[in-house]
Amino acid sequence: MSGNELLQSNFEKELKKNFKFLADKKIKILPFALPAGKQPQQYFINSFFLDSIDLVINIDGRNDLVTGENNYFPCEYPLSSEVLFSQNAFNKIDIIGELVVYRKLFAMFTRSWQSLPFSSKSVFLFFVWHQVKKTADQIVLSKITDIKKMEITPTSNKTFCDGRIQSSAGIYERFTLLQGKLLQKMNKPYLFVIQPNQYVLNSKPMGSVEKQIAIDESVAFRTREAYKQLESISSRLRKQNIHSYPLFDIFKNHPEPLYVDRCCHLNFQGNIVMTDAIVKLLKEKNILKQ
Repeated sequence: MSGNELLQSNFEKELKKNFKFLADKKIKILPFALPAGKQPQQYFINSFFLDSIDLVINIDGRNDLVTGENNYFPCEYPLSSEVLFSQNAFNKIDIIGELVVYRKLFAMFTRSWQSLPFSSKSVFLFFVWHQVKKTADQIVLSKITDIKKMEITPTSNKTFCDGRIQSSAGIYERFTLLQGKLLQKMNKPYLFVIQPNQYVLNSKPMGSVEKQIAIDESVAFRTREAYKQLESISSRLRKQNIHSYPLFDIFKNHPEPLYVDRCCHLNFQGNIVMTDAIVKLLKEKNILKQ
């Protein structure tokens, strides 16, 4: 299960209750929850563990497209694209480049030093090496400190937001398709769902208390844009016979508070509702068979 780790405790019970052939089985859930930008990592995880898994469930959402608040980037993230970054981002990329250069130079120095005769036996040579290492460590530490001071954060600028989301969406769609095709080829049952989100308009009746906990208008725009992309991607994946389904409307009849923060996370009752929706899809789409 990739995504919502809080679902796992209730999920095993619901599987056994709804699928009689699992009632006497021992079920072990492997938690592969990742914080953001989960593709292509989910594809790689499935590839690695393919022989050991019997069912794959991806629970995806806003953080798969809206990344950057904590410097999470998919490994294919196009660092060279100017539209994706705020004004000071190129300074940060320069610092990252310098950091890489310093680390490579020090690694070369260390290898060369170790090749010298008696380098490990001479007190003087050891002292010189120690001073060089100390200087290199200080440089690396200062670069890391500079990087941490320069957050790459999304802005409300529409061009910036659209560019970042579209770029992440391309990565997400390509590797989710590959993941689905891989699992189909190996006859592994799977289900990809897009979890509900409080910023999707008219998706949940919400009182003032829950709004205060769950709504941050500064992220509303880019989250809605991300969910428009996710909905389109899910539709295109279904046309290619991939089991991808949005769960945007499962809270429409739930006015009680379910969200616990301004991101997307749910309380216990919210996770029960989502678990029920996932199990219902597994049955309706005849995904999980004996």
